[in-house]
Amino acid sequence: MIQSQYDFSMPGRIVFGWGRTKELPELIRPLGRRVHIFCGSRTLFNSPRFAALLDLLQNAGLELAETALQMGEPTVQDVDRLAELKFRMGVSAENGDVFLGIGGGSAIDLAKAVAAMVPNWELAEKNAAPSGPSVQNFLEGVGIGLKLEKDPIPTVFLPTTAGSGAEATKNAVIASFDPPFKKSLRDVRLFARAVLIDPQWTVFNSPEVTACSGMDALTQLFESFLSRKAAPIPQALALQGLSLGFHALGTAFRDPEKSRSPRKNGARRLSFRRLSRKFRSRPCSRYRTGTRNSCAAPARKSMCAPPLPRTAPQRRRLQGTPPDARGGAVSQSFLLE
Repeated sequence: MIQSQYDFSMPGRIVFGWGRTKELPELIRPLGRRVHIFCGSRTLFNSPRFAALLDLLQNAGLELAETALQMGEPTVQDVDRLAELKFRMGVSAENGDVFLGIGGGSAIDLAKAVAAMVPNWELAEKNAAPSGPSVQNFLEGVGIGLKLEKDPIPTVFLPTTAGSGAEATKNAVIASFDPPFKKSLRDVRLFARAVLIDPQWTVFNSPEVTACSGMDALTQLFESFLSRKAAPIPQALALQGLSLGFHALGTAFRDPEKSRSPRKNGARRLSFRRLSRKFRSRPCSRYRTGTRNSCAAPARKSMCAPPLPRTAPQRRRLQGTPPDARGGAVSQSFLLE
């Protein structure tokens, strides 16, 4: 059933295309002059391409602050430690500070959460538990219901994987191991001011990361289309994304240098299942799996991918979609077999 009322939100600007990383300074400069980087991989951090990116920013006249290296999914302790540190340093939008997230969903979610907590750290201190101020009090379902009062630090994201789609959402997923949970810090102001998606960054990923992140994107596209709360714009994006992803994932896995590999990033870019609503087709154990076993999001989502549409109502939903709405390119034989 198509929803008669829905909201559709997205980042302020999306720049997509092979080799467009050189435009990154132009996206950052209107927001501030001092760049705080959140990097999601030690391999990436030590790579020549990361050094070249730093040179690009410095040559554009931008000041580089310290780089936060995030290994694994961000935890409550990670967010609290960095948020307090940057608050004590006087980081603020008024002082020209900008957060740049580079990597997969973990680095981007950490950047979003810290960007939200730094201006609101005084609020966290006023409502602190005996253990101290924490982002946990702002999380859905486990906190005390605190809401962000001040706007987050401006954020710009450069994703290097094609799976989570975290750069296009208004929430940051934060984990805890004691007690075990994975919850969201959610606010419409968490949308990035700008997102630069350059598929060239994904060719350096291992085949395993390419496969898992690709299945992550496809899973979210299935969820967006089959959800009982599906809305017209996300469904149209999901169909286009499925068309791109099915044809491109195998090629990107076998030979990432081929020109078709950017299409998988297009599929990820279109997997906006959380732009303004929760588009989950059914409950899944993937969140408990990740929290208790430190299983990365792309891997557990690929293991818990929703089933292909086999029931008559599901087939009718796909078959009843006009060909032009599908772009004439969705592999029906794959979807329906």
